[in-house]
Amino acid sequence: MKYLIVFLLCLQGFAGKVFSQTNGSVQNLKPGEILLDARLIRGQFGYTQMQLSKADTFSSRIVDAVNLKAEFQLLSTLFGYYNRFVIYDALYTEMLFGKMRNDPIQRGKSDIESKFSFGFRWGYDIFAGYRTKKYGILAGIRPRWMTVRIGDLTMGGNSLGYFLYTMPFAVKGEYRLGFHNEFRIMLTLWDNFMAKNGNRGARLEIPCNPHGRWWVFGEYETYNNSVDYVFGINPNNADYKTLTVGIRVGGMY
Repeated sequence: MKYLIVFLLCLQGFAGKVFSQTNGSVQNLKPGEILLDARLIRGQFGYTQMQLSKADTFSSRIVDAVNLKAEFQLLSTLFGYYNRFVIYDALYTEMLFGKMRNDPIQRGKSDIESKFSFGFRWGYDIFAGYRTKKYGILAGIRPRWMTVRIGDLTMGGNSLGYFLYTMPFAVKGEYRLGFHNEFRIMLTLWDNFMAKNGNRGARLEIPCNPHGRWWVFGEYETYNNSVDYVFGINPNNADYKTLTVGIRVGGMY
């Protein structure tokens, strides 16, 4: 828990009110403060329930995990944040650490499966679209690489060694509730339209302060791919699902 608090305080400090995009000007910079654009970095932390099912004869496995994610802007820094034409991008890394609920498998007197489980993902989101003072609609792609290990079961892929590569298409919609221009509900949907090796999901973000730097979010995502385990490779694809709730810190774009 203390690491989550430190992570949050670091993000909030970086995203502090040292630079205001409300009217595109610096507002009341105090002595000793550094002029930074808080939009260069975004982050999130929360709780994730990981589930791996249909992996050969193994029962469905569930993990309670901590979710940490950091995002960095690239191309969108070159465009105005309040133009009608909007660019959104994020180079990100995401980590999951947790403990499996299921009883571990015992393969011998001293060879017992570990309950420790983890997931790692990195990728790049790039969206473009149209935005007004009331609403916005964007579309783009989400190339990403991931791996997850639950007990002795691992879902990875042939791309870049141990990572599973997918590139779903995505659509993001937003609706302004009031207050600040970034006080908007955002809904993102993505799908790579593949039955096998599929990747699809949905994410809802709701602002929780008038300045647009704090958001509560919920996300549901599924993967379908082969699973490796200590006895070989599962000939049938397994389903990997995550349900995440938490807080995001940082600007909208």
